[in-house]
Amino acid sequence: MSNGQDRKKAEESSNFTRNILLLLALAVLVGVIFFGFSLRLIFVDVQNACAAAEERFPGDHVDALIACALCDDIPFKERNRAIWALGQIGDKRALAALRGLKTSEVQKKPYDSSRYIVQYTVDKAIEQCEGTISLTRWMYGWL
Repeated sequence: MSNGQDRKKAEESSNFTRNILLLLALAVLVGVIFFGFSLRLIFVDVQNACAAAEERFPGDHVDALIACALCDDIPFKERNRAIWALGQIGDKRALAALRGLKTSEVQKKPYDSSRYIVQYTVDKAIEQCEGTISLTRWMYGWL
C-alpha cells in the first residue's frame, strides 16, 4: 500500500469514529431531553392533583390528598390519582391511610381506575412512601 492509501484509510476511519461519537452524543442529548420532559409531565400532574384536592379538603397538600383518597364521595379516578400523587411525593404521613386502602382483592390488568381503588397503585405508593428510591421525590420540596 502506498502512503496515500494509508492516509485515506486513516482519514476514513477517523471520520467514521467521529460520526459514531456524534451520533452517540446526539442520542444521549435526546435521552436527557426526553427524561427532563417526562419529569416535567409528572411534576405538573402531581401539582394538579394537589390543587384539586386542596380545593375540596383543608390542610396542606398531603393532608388534602389523603382526605381525597379516603373520601367515598369522590370518584374512583380522582381517588386513584390522589393515591398516585401521594406516592410521587413520598411523604410518610400518608402511610397509614394508604395501608388502610390496601385489600387482599386480586385485580387483573387492565386496571379500571374509574371503578375501584387500584391495588397496584396503592402498593407502589406505599413502597415510595416507605422510602424506596424515587427519581421524582426531590421535585416536591416546594409543596
